Amino acid sequence: ANHVVRLEKGDGRLHVLAGTGGSTVSGDGGPATNAGIPYPTAIVYDAARNRVLVGSWQSPRIRAIDLTTGNISTVAGTGEDAQDGLVRKAALGDIGGLALDTDGRPVFTEVQTGRVRKLWLAD
Repeated sequence: ANHVVRLEKGDGRLHVLAGTGGSTVSGDGGPATNAGIPYPTAIVYDAARNRVLVGSWQSPRIRAIDLTTGNISTVAGTGEDAQDGLVRKAALGDIGGLALDTDGRPVFTEVQTGRVRKLWLAD
């Protein structure tokens, strides 16, 4: 895997939205293009908040890329594999799928447990 997220901007070409290609998590609070995003497996566009959410394996967490600033931050998960807790401190299983419900809340699946989970995030 090359550990990057690419986006087609309407010009027929793929552009790196996030990731350096490295397999270690890094870069929270800074430019997404300078961040390490190991095994990005699930991506959803959140138009209401002008961001892209990315779920990953091997260091399970959900990260948000602000499309206005280009910065990335972790919104859920610690990178440890487990179950419940406060969203930013919760240990999650590897993310298999990611979507938004009708209220714009992230819903995701965990591969190992088969669970479907929903996040209530502050804006």
